[in-house]
Amino acid sequence: MPARPAVGVTLVAAALLASSTLAPLPAARGNPLDAIRNKAASGGTLERLPDDNVEGTIWEYKGTLEKGELNGKKQASIAGTFRLEDGGIFAVGQAIRLPGKDDIEELIADLRAGRPKFLKLPGGTPKRIGDFKVDRSKRMSLNFDDTSDEPNALFGSMVLRPKKGSAQVFHGDFREKDGKKTVRNWQMTVRKVMD
Repeated sequence: MPARPAVGVTLVAAALLASSTLAPLPAARGNPLDAIRNKAASGGTLERLPDDNVEGTIWEYKGTLEKGELNGKKQASIAGTFRLEDGGIFAVGQAIRLPGKDDIEELIADLRAGRPKFLKLPGGTPKRIGDFKVDRSKRMSLNFDDTSDEPNALFGSMVLRPKKGSAQVFHGDFREKDGKKTVRNWQMTVRKVMD
């Protein structure tokens, strides 16, 4: 019965894999991952690596339209996230333009021919979408200037006050603008989701 030897080989391979992941690996010259593997294998905690693209505090917002309609709905809502850091408001995540038909066909031809293909990813520079300030009473004033056509783009001003008894949740309003004219007012709830 050919199934039995396959099961035995699988169990032996699993045992070898488990024992090799639990024991510290011998250091190999020039491989920077060895220190990380050895620290993880010995139960140590890995240090967080510095990354300027993830500094600051990420906030989640939800808003309901005060009055009027949006796209024919009276009970319209908005939701999304943004990041605050050093007086600036930054977009969280980015919408990227997909490659065109010619680029896809070229990629497929290169893959079929066995040639490695490298796709250029969009830059990691965070997109600044506004500015904010906090006064002595912990009231936050946020001015958004994102005029892009990306989903959840905000343009206007938001004024938030801390919810009573909470340092994580803020309530207020957002005046959505078109140029200098206010076009909609939203009641907002904004909360910290990651620091």
